[in-house]
Amino acid sequence: MQIFVDINPSENGNGSQEFPFKYIQQAADIAQPGDYVQVMPGEYHEEVHPQYSGTSDKPIIYASAKQNRAIITGADRVTGWQHVAGPVWQLKLPNAEFGNYNPYNVLVDQTFNHAGEIFLNNKAMYEVDQLAKVETPSENKLSRDRKFTCYTWYTEQLPAEDSTVIYANFQAQNPNDEHVELTFRETCFYPEKAGLNHLILSGFTMTKAACRWASSQYNKGIIGTNRG
Repeated sequence: MQIFVDINPSENGNGSQEFPFKYIQQAADIAQPGDYVQVMPGEYHEEVHPQYSGTSDKPIIYASAKQNRAIITGADRVTGWQHVAGPVWQLKLPNAEFGNYNPYNVLVDQTFNHAGEIFLNNKAMYEVDQLAKVETPSENKLSRDRKFTCYTWYTEQLPAEDSTVIYANFQAQNPNDEHVELTFRETCFYPEKAGLNHLILSGFTMTKAACRWASSQYNKGIIGTNRG
């Protein structure tokens, strides 16, 4: 069976070519051995968790209808930044907005680095370990893009408000006028059920997942198999 997905129509459909699903997860919830999931170009802001295995002779195929044009992203655009002073802006988000995974409260290693990331016009900014380095950043002379290393950010938790606050230095730019994204989702394509097999992905772009460093205890990535 062919299952069709297209984020662009205004209404959600039933997975047919005439009335496609809007979300890849809807197809992943029903795709069975031998099914072919065709995904039309567009940005899919979701975390896809396939539910079923294919077989060696009948794999489940997930394919972008056009090479690299179906984009699964772990980030969402955010506005509502409040000006603090000079080039520094602040964003406060209730922790409930992150669901059961807040990458700005998860360290990826033993330092200050969090799993979350901030992108300014598709370019990752630099996390720092104290607010002072957002207020008065200094260029990293070892970088190939020294000026951009002054685009810094810092995050902390506000337990009394159950919220996350992020401070960022956008230099002369207004973040509410630019394309600023925060990573929210841990992966882009990852089976929550362990041991699913014979899944084929073809032609997707996957980007900006808020995963941690791989280790013997942690095997999630922007795409992963979960021991399948």
